[in-house]
Order: sequence, then C-alpha cells, then structure tokens
Amino acid sequence: MSFMHNVPGLCMVDMLVDRFPQADESTLSVMQRHLLRSTGTDALDALLTWCKFEFVEPDAPLPAADSSTNGTGTGAAGVIAFASPAERSSLVKALPPDVGQPVAKAVEAAVGTDPQEFMSQLEAAATECSIRLRRLDKKSEKALLTAQKARLMQLLQAEQSPATALALALPLLTVKVGNKLLNVPGRAIAGVLAALQPSMQEEDYAVVQQFHQLVVESLKMQSKQQQDASDEHEQAADVEGQLGLLLPKLKTLVGVEAGT
Repeated sequence: MSFMHNVPGLCMVDMLVDRFPQADESTLSVMQRHLLRSTGTDALDALLTWCKFEFVEPDAPLPAADSSTNGTGTGAAGVIAFASPAERSSLVKALPPDVGQPVAKAVEAAVGTDPQEFMSQLEAAATECSIRLRRLDKKSEKALLTAQKARLMQLLQAEQSPATALALALPLLTVKVGNKLLNVPGRAIAGVLAALQPSMQEEDYAVVQQFHQLVVESLKMQSKQQQDASDEHEQAADVEGQLGLLLPKLKTLVGVEAGT
C-alpha cells in the first residue's frame, strides 16, 4: 500500500511552505489549501484505502471511480480514488468507532486550511491503525527533493505547452532561488514570483514575469475564442509566437536544456 509513500511528500511540502516567509498571507493561504487538496488528499486516501481493506467487509462496495482512475476505481498502487468528501465520510462510518473517530477528524481537517492540523490528525488516525508515521529527517528530505527535481526537469525538457511548462518550471525556480521545491497553484503564481523577485537576477525575473503574463493572456484568449469565433486570431497568434520564443529561455533559466 502506498500510504507510507504519500506521507513523506506531504511532510516535505508542508515544511517548505512554512519556510517561505517571503510570500504574503494571501499567497500562503492559497498554497496551504492547495497542499491539502492535492498531496494531503492523496495521503488521506491511501490511509482510507488501508482502512477499507483492513476493517470493512471484503464485499462492501468501493467508491465510484473518478476520471483519473481510468474507470478502475483505484489509482496508483491500488489506492482507492475517492471522488468527494462525502465518499470518504461514508467509508469512515463503516469503520469501527475506535478507528472511525480519529480518521473522521483527519477527513475533516483535509478540507480545512491548516496543514499542520491535518498532519496532526493524520498521525493520530494512523496511530490508531497501528501505523507509525515518521517525519522527514534532513537526509530523507534531501533525497526526496533531488528525486522530485529530476522528475520535473525530465518532464519540462520535452514540454511544449506554455501553461504546462510554466507549472513545471516554477517549482524548479523555487529550488534554484531558495532551495525549496514548492508546488505552486495558478492562483499563487503572481504572489510567489513577487516573493522570489528580490533574490533573482533582474533579467531572469523579467523572463519569468513576461512568460507568466503571456500565458494568462493566452488562456484568456482561448476562452474568449470558444465563445466568439470571430475575435482577433492575429493577436492570439502573436502571443503564442512570443511564448514560443521565451520557452527555451525559461527552460534554460531553471537548468533544463531546451529541446524536444
């Protein structure tokens, strides 16, 4: 079961968010919510999957699969893909009371805003299931950081979609500038860039800032074109052209050799 695999990633991202004091309160809030809804939920679902097979009758129905599971009802390493908080709560009700109560608190904390509170509740739930969670030490954190960085660089090298490339490049940029690997949601990009600016070379910041602005403009145009097929295709082509020219610079900036 991949529960123990998911928790180290959660610990790492949680600690790195705490170590990012340059960001304003609004940006940190967005990043914390994103952490809980992404990595936090992955770890919670892994624990719930373990509980399902440990405490619930074998013939009990599984939660419905979402689109990320290809219709199988399970994701990577056999983790059940819970489509909603309601499905998680439904499983919790089927657990023995001594296990269900702490697990229910973890489920509730996952839809909150405090990663530290969620980690505390997740640890308490795991303990009730006789699972001991270990916080990352420096050596483990460094190894995980190195592995995640290598994965992102490999993905970015061949990526040609500007929006996807930006999403891959930003965590690498936070590593380069502050040795922090942060998964940056779209709503937090502007705030993260503002926090990183004092530590960046002026030319590097200008490239990333312009690329971000062009990506936002491109996405707006794509949305507008879906509603009105007669709008300015020439302007959209110009934006895409600028993004195409800047993409190799963005890749080089974060240490990735531009190319296919």
